[in-house]
Amino acid sequence: MKTYVNRFHGDHLYLEIDENETASLRSSDFDGLIEKHRRPLQVMVSSDNVRLIGLLVRSGFVLKRKCYEMDVCRADLAAPAADASEAVFEAVRGTPDYAVCAEKMYRYYADTHAAVSPLTASRVQFEGSLPDTVLYSKKNGRIVSAAFIECSEIAYVFSCGTESFADFAGPLLAAMFARYDRIVFEADDTDPAAAELMGAFSVRPETSFDTYVKYP
Repeated sequence: MKTYVNRFHGDHLYLEIDENETASLRSSDFDGLIEKHRRPLQVMVSSDNVRLIGLLVRSGFVLKRKCYEMDVCRADLAAPAADASEAVFEAVRGTPDYAVCAEKMYRYYADTHAAVSPLTASRVQFEGSLPDTVLYSKKNGRIVSAAFIECSEIAYVFSCGTESFADFAGPLLAAMFARYDRIVFEADDTDPAAAELMGAFSVRPETSFDTYVKYP
């Protein structure tokens, strides 16, 4: 079992547990880590790894989030993609609108992760990790939704409200499929905008990557 600290979520101790280790681990092993490090323990595990999940639940871990990895094409859309000609704007790092999107993304990310693993990185640190290109929408001159993209990946999304992202999701996907045959993104069930994006498709992965946390 490996332990490490995530530089963006420094309050928790992260664990990597090999499937072969499951039989030899005991609840007391996790209690020992809690006593030593005095911080919550966090593990990500595939939803089909029932042995490890069973061990975690018996040891006091709580399911906090489910993450779906989407790899989709236009044919997977639940409805035809909307027209992206006027609804989607694009900005790159160093421009004023990119800076606004990055600031809003930082706040949205912090809000949607607070109940799982609080964001501890500074805004400068976080913004440095964002892709250099963002697609976004405006309402009454104000940026309300955005997606940071890197090639065919939608890496981060935010919205000032689920209704505004629903309006943005169709044109965003039309813009992405105009550039790429397939796109990929992750959708957490704790992230309303990402969940809205996933809902635009008629397919869903059979397994998810689930986050479990054990508190002191």
